[in-house]
Amino acid sequence: MPDVEQLMHKNSSLTERLPLPTRETLPPELVSIAEAIAELTGTWNPVELYTPGNAQEEKTRFVESFLADKEYNPVFTYPYAEQFSLGDTRQRLKDFLHQVRGFEPKGQIDRLGRVALRYKIKDDLATLDLIEGLQQKDEEKISRSLAQKYQGVNDQLWQTAQEIYEMRLFGQHKVPSGQGSINEVEQGALSAREFSAEEIASALQWALKEYGMFREDSQHSGFAVTVDEKTTSIDVRDKSAKGPTVFIPKQKKMNGIELLKLIGHEIEGHARQSINGERLFLIGGGSLKVDDETLYEGLAKRNDDQLSQSLFGTEEGIPIPHYTYAVRDAMQGKSFSEIFQGQLEMRLRESLNMPLTEPAPQRSNIPEKILQKAMDQAWMTTFRVMRGHVDTSNKRAFAMTKDLSYLQGWLLDRQLRKHGLGHLNEAAIIARGGLQLLTEFQLSESDLPLPYRDIATRYWQEVLKPQLSGNFLR
Repeated sequence: MPDVEQLMHKNSSLTERLPLPTRETLPPELVSIAEAIAELTGTWNPVELYTPGNAQEEKTRFVESFLADKEYNPVFTYPYAEQFSLGDTRQRLKDFLHQVRGFEPKGQIDRLGRVALRYKIKDDLATLDLIEGLQQKDEEKISRSLAQKYQGVNDQLWQTAQEIYEMRLFGQHKVPSGQGSINEVEQGALSAREFSAEEIASALQWALKEYGMFREDSQHSGFAVTVDEKTTSIDVRDKSAKGPTVFIPKQKKMNGIELLKLIGHEIEGHARQSINGERLFLIGGGSLKVDDETLYEGLAKRNDDQLSQSLFGTEEGIPIPHYTYAVRDAMQGKSFSEIFQGQLEMRLRESLNMPLTEPAPQRSNIPEKILQKAMDQAWMTTFRVMRGHVDTSNKRAFAMTKDLSYLQGWLLDRQLRKHGLGHLNEAAIIARGGLQLLTEFQLSESDLPLPYRDIATRYWQEVLKPQLSGNFLR
């Protein structure tokens, strides 16, 4: 993790403000390579690649086996990755990398552009390894790719996760309620109102349009919104087969409180950060972004907290520690079934307020509703950490570590804001080492093309509140 105090010192010691590396300021040679790469790999989304096509069927088999006290490790298939035809893509990426390495910078802006573009190409080569690994069922290649693309569990993160889990066992992670702008009657109405996937899509389209980043036929930049049968979680994808798109699972439902938070997280966090990066740095978002999402998730968590406090008088609290535990277990070679059982125990202890000094809870003594919720949570965490595995008995001892970004990003964004550098995490989707580069531009908040506007609150005031007033709020 970067030393934010060193970044702050470096930022204050710089005297000359650099121009930003946009299409207009970068050397034509680098812009040409960047545009060619966007054309070549701009639809490659790792989430689409390593999300199994048979997840729901395997969940059913797994749960049935678990309830029958039979060990079963899911067998995942990856049809989306398997249909890729790569041709000479690897050679073309290597040629681009050779050109970038051979480029002689004439100044600081050239040097920074070359560094960012080189990292982007190496990230794409790692994605290519992932595709080939899934196609060839080569877990050595898959694990090597994931290690290149995402950060792992370090000592600080593991210690923090343990401390958070201990707090959760006694409810100490919860923040007392305060007073928000939405009163209790209105909150009750929002909680009672259920929104379908199509209604969620309509709300996200509204928010995107307010920021001027909704992509439709007449506009080539920005994000489209689609309701998708194969998607398992709501996801903002800068890169996908459909272009930059917000995906919503077909069966997804949520209440009004969740919907307002979703706008703050997905649109005012992820989508806005991507467009800012694309406009300010060319390689900081959109089809040219890199896939490390540590700071990306840190900004979205910041928005979650701010919105919860201002609207509802509460805070989201500290990110969950469960992904860190699951990743650590996977890196130690535990199977899907073993990781699931560990996650289930964690969730049950929380639900039942059972300290670690007490024996593990017995399934036969747990109310069905509590058990079912804990099993669903344990499955989802284990599933997400074991995506990309061909053999979920995990003989290669590796993990999908992308979801560590929630806790790691929260920690890092909190440090940035402490030192008055929070706006750096709104300017682009930054990868490892990117903060050091970003600091050299002496960015201020006024440089952001799309500053934070709290559109979620406006959606409440202008759309939801008038709708609910005629029904619940009389």
